[in-house]
Amino acid sequence: MRANMPTRYRELFSIECLHGYFTDRLCTVLRLSPTPECERILRRYQLLFRRTAAGGRVLYSMQDGVEWLPRYDETAAFTFNLVNTDPLFDTYTDGTVESPASPRDTVRYFSNREENVADLFGQQRRLLHPAGQPFAQPALPVRPRVFTHTFKQPVTAAKLQVLDALRRQPVWESQTPEQAVRAWNIDLHALPSGRYVFTVDGAETNDVAALDFYLSEASAANQWGVVEIFPGGPNQAAHFPEACQVIDAAGQAQARNFTIALERRQTFWRYYVFDPSRPDASEEDYKVIGKSKRGSMADSADITDIQFIRRDEPVTLNGRRAVVFESEQAVALCQLPGEEDYQFLLQESGRSDQAARRIKLPFAQPAATRLEAAAGGTRMCSEIFVYL
Repeated sequence: MRANMPTRYRELFSIECLHGYFTDRLCTVLRLSPTPECERILRRYQLLFRRTAAGGRVLYSMQDGVEWLPRYDETAAFTFNLVNTDPLFDTYTDGTVESPASPRDTVRYFSNREENVADLFGQQRRLLHPAGQPFAQPALPVRPRVFTHTFKQPVTAAKLQVLDALRRQPVWESQTPEQAVRAWNIDLHALPSGRYVFTVDGAETNDVAALDFYLSEASAANQWGVVEIFPGGPNQAAHFPEACQVIDAAGQAQARNFTIALERRQTFWRYYVFDPSRPDASEEDYKVIGKSKRGSMADSADITDIQFIRRDEPVTLNGRRAVVFESEQAVALCQLPGEEDYQFLLQESGRSDQAARRIKLPFAQPAATRLEAAAGGTRMCSEIFVYL
């Protein structure tokens, strides 16, 4: 009797999260995991989820060397939670500070509802957001299974609907009475976790944040973001693997790889220079400059040195005198400086080249970055303390 061959698996699709702040571009601080509803779908179709360093993969089986993938007839998307494990993540991630809602009440949303393809980090990638705009979608408020919606204005005899994420069909309906009401209870116990939109008399207002919401069993405090993968994209194809895979030039099926590409934050850098060896030195005796590390490319029109403005008066902190320099332009944060970053130097002025010191300065750290008041609003500033 022939022994059963071990079950092997092939990739159906994968999700990766990249971040310009990290040296290797892999955003390992966001942990991807399927929602409880997604886990039930995976079991129903004998699919496996495997977490990777910066995301995860969904696999299907090959039994006795034959691919086995049943017809997919679900209306729900594959839904995944993104949990942030780094308290400083929003500090070094561009575009994550200006949200007006409390982080505990909202989640970031990413999906393949629209086709977004771009060249990124040396290859073409299928993005889960518009190219260069990872937060084009506003943060979604998280709603429990039962909640109360408060209307901005009282409504009378209004038809209320909750539509699916693709806005194609209602998944919940109700009718208000002839008397004006200011709030209405909504019970969505029968619906899976996911994105939905609430409408009144079939008309959506411009207040997307108030009407679009994410339904979740999990506490919003445990979620930074959510990912929804529709097997057929906006058309929600009836079956896969054709829906999730790409046929290459050789006629071979290739798994789709979906990408979230985050950008590193740019802040204004402020150096505090303490030099006890020259207690009588004035601020005119120093200068700070950010030198391009790309050699001859520094002469290019789009690659220039970063100039720093010296404050007119020194600052005394904890009884120590410091000369303060601030960058004229915002400078990107990074985990470790690479070849594409600048080298920051402290130089002594008024001395011969042989006698003058040129000291390499450290890079800004997220822990010393904060939001501060500025002319016309606020800005992010990073403080770097240098002791000579």
